[in-house]
Amino acid sequence: MKENIRKFCTPAKLLSVLAFLIFGAVKSGDVRYALVGAAEAGIIFALTDRIGSRFTRAGRIFNDILILIVLIQTAFLSLGGSYVTLQMMTNVESIGSLGGKTFKYALVVVLAVLVSLIPVYYLEEYDFPFALFDGTRFLAPLLAAELILTLVLGSTLSPVYGLLHTAYEGIVHGSGGVGKKTSEDASEAAAHFYRGGTDQSYPKPENLPEKPNIILILCEGCSDRIITDEREIAPNLAEFRDSSLVFSDYFNHTFATYRGIIGQLYSGYQAKNNDVNHLTGLHDILSGEGYHTTMINTEPNNAAFTAYLESMGFDEVIDHRENEAYENEVRTDKEAYELLFDRAAALHEEGEPFFECMYTYCTHVSFDSPDEVYGDGKNAFLNKFYNMDYQFGEFWEKLYDSPLKDDTIVIFTADHATYADEDYNTVFDGSDRPDAELDTVPFYIWYDGIEAGNIDAGGRNSLDLVPTILDYLDIDAPNSFLGGTLFREAGDIGNNFDTVFFDGFHMAGTLGGTVSELSEKQAEILTSELALYEKAATGK
Repeated sequence: MKENIRKFCTPAKLLSVLAFLIFGAVKSGDVRYALVGAAEAGIIFALTDRIGSRFTRAGRIFNDILILIVLIQTAFLSLGGSYVTLQMMTNVESIGSLGGKTFKYALVVVLAVLVSLIPVYYLEEYDFPFALFDGTRFLAPLLAAELILTLVLGSTLSPVYGLLHTAYEGIVHGSGGVGKKTSEDASEAAAHFYRGGTDQSYPKPENLPEKPNIILILCEGCSDRIITDEREIAPNLAEFRDSSLVFSDYFNHTFATYRGIIGQLYSGYQAKNNDVNHLTGLHDILSGEGYHTTMINTEPNNAAFTAYLESMGFDEVIDHRENEAYENEVRTDKEAYELLFDRAAALHEEGEPFFECMYTYCTHVSFDSPDEVYGDGKNAFLNKFYNMDYQFGEFWEKLYDSPLKDDTIVIFTADHATYADEDYNTVFDGSDRPDAELDTVPFYIWYDGIEAGNIDAGGRNSLDLVPTILDYLDIDAPNSFLGGTLFREAGDIGNNFDTVFFDGFHMAGTLGGTVSELSEKQAEILTSELALYEKAATGK
């Protein structure tokens, strides 16, 4: 009996691996992963047979480890839309952000471990027909097949190579951040990026007060297409968009939240999540203009995120130490927008111009709406964005009916684009997203009396957010911005950072609104410049 069960172990493990690969390809919508993964799994089993013919235990350990890598990579592909990335690993402190997917991830990881631990028995131990499949005989053809597949389809489709590449990125990232070390000290590096003033290309509208209040909303993971979609996922923001000055063909310059918030406020890149930027941010400049600057913390119980916000130097960060504690770990979008309005109204009564910034959290990957739902409420992805839009609409209506309407600018954008994961791909066709982290994002400026219109950003990105705002307000100040104003023609900016996406690990170009790979020369120059910027920003 034991002998009969034993004979089924190797084919059962192989078939289970193939089932995983097919599932991953179906969920990701990309059969190429299954083709490369199947060739790689075949190589692992063939090598296992060859190693095990001489070293039985070593062969089984080799098989368990390599097959576990293939299965874990495929599990993340099926749920997250990509193999394990360094971005995922660096955001491990935000594991709670998986929300409703925590159980799914745990389940598939446990299943992957169980399959990987199925013992393998070597082909020479089997009777006909398995005895015909000599691992040595098939090793060369399988190696040739994977070589051809990876050359034609791309090496990043290989699960084992993908993990090795992530590990390599981790070593480089941990030892030096962006890339090459520089010989300059921090002051020399800062001088390299210093600008004596901001770009001034747009005349300040005559109907704007001298120092209007400014509310900047950074919506979690929101691509512009969600707002413009014909299914009216976000009808209030669609109306807001039609009433605003809109920057189209405008991309996120980085990913994810930690890099996205600070990167936009300082018009720069950030190599590591918790780095402190010692250069000049939007709030610093506005503070120098007499504004009271506030950041609303929607994750008050997240110590790392709270410390991150406090490191920026706002006049105040509104969190649980200064306000009532919420029952939830985070402030829902309903609570956040209510607090945003209440705080703005209180500051308005004080008569001092204010800059209020808020990051909304509840459209995060895997979340569902705690309040309003879209249609029948069965699609969590649609629910969370519909709810966010509903709460924004409530806020906008209250603001419009208050004295804030007369002297307040509202700017709506995102910390980064919507991540193209499994949930995203159930709602949108992800075939036009060559990079799951990169997409066009909203950038709308509104105040009562604004002349609505559209400016084509031409593929420029969110490094330009702050320079554009300051240009619009006619505020000139020294800075170290990598971006420029979107009111200039793209060719007149004088830098190429604002058409380059960089998340700390990989780069992509967005010039002309098309996502593309950078040339080796471009990447080399930018890597050198970004290493210098990292030293200037962090002082180390």
